[in-house]
Amino acid sequence: YQFRNMKLLLSTLVLMLTMFGMKPHLQAQDTTYRVKLMQYNILRFGNCSGATNSDKYTWLGNVVDHVRPDIMVVNEISPATIYAQGIGFHSFDYSGSFDHAPFTNFANSDIVNMLFYDKALFGLLSTEVVPGNSVRDINIYKLYFKPSIIAGTDTTFLYVLAAHLKASNSSSDINRRWDASIDIMNWIQNNAQGENVVLAGDLNIKVASENAYSELTATRNSDVTLVDPLGLSGGWTASSVANVLTQSPRSSSQDCGVGGGLDDRFDFILPSRAMMDGTNGIQYVDDSYVAVGNDGNSFDQELSCGNNPTVPAQVCLSLRLMSYHLPVLTEFDMAGRPLS
Repeated sequence: YQFRNMKLLLSTLVLMLTMFGMKPHLQAQDTTYRVKLMQYNILRFGNCSGATNSDKYTWLGNVVDHVRPDIMVVNEISPATIYAQGIGFHSFDYSGSFDHAPFTNFANSDIVNMLFYDKALFGLLSTEVVPGNSVRDINIYKLYFKPSIIAGTDTTFLYVLAAHLKASNSSSDINRRWDASIDIMNWIQNNAQGENVVLAGDLNIKVASENAYSELTATRNSDVTLVDPLGLSGGWTASSVANVLTQSPRSSSQDCGVGGGLDDRFDFILPSRAMMDGTNGIQYVDDSYVAVGNDGNSFDQELSCGNNPTVPAQVCLSLRLMSYHLPVLTEFDMAGRPLS
């Protein structure tokens, strides 16, 4: 009898709060989900005459199975749906709940971006492309977090921006990266100020003093500016930051990719201030930003797999064979309710 009265009292309280425009927060029922986001340049996948697609599905599958991301942004995939479907089928074979976004290719490039996501946790609400003249499409994927969809509460949304900016270091190349970064920040300023936004991609930025990096992380107000979780302000080609470098895990060129050893940080995940502060239902996990497989002992050399403490030997070898980039990983905590 007392239990029934308590349930009636709670129901009445929730109804009254809702009627007066207040959203009840039943913290005792909340569940925290640790979500992994991985960004990976997968080296002209489906558009290279080197390694076979079968081998690349296997190598990527070894990496994905080890990391088990909930969201994966990839660069350099052929603009043909069959390859995204193949990755979903072969490389995510441990899970049947992954889906991918539709392609865009307004820039008419032979390589594009793609988003894979766990559809048990996320739904894809919309896709669009950042307006501008980038060498490749800069994609915007608006995801909604399914465990946050409860009557009387706000749904948690996440904007994932995927970019692969112009490579090389001529003045023209540097300016094209800067122009693309301005386009990105203008879109955020006009459409997603103070929201959960994360930019993931191969940005090809060589040093923190480059205008593109400053544009992304320093020139706008705090509701617009993105944050580099590593907080590095100097150059990225030094043994002191060897563990954050992502290109190249190979010593020699092969399968359409360059060699030369790990001496550049080209791959980034840059969350918004809201995600760093946890103000909108998503909280960056401190110290979760890593270059997968990089133990810091391979500066200017190929990725060492003989005694790498960060990943199993098979995964390390797959990283070296799969691409001339290492994937970057971050983790976020998201508040929600148990999925039924």
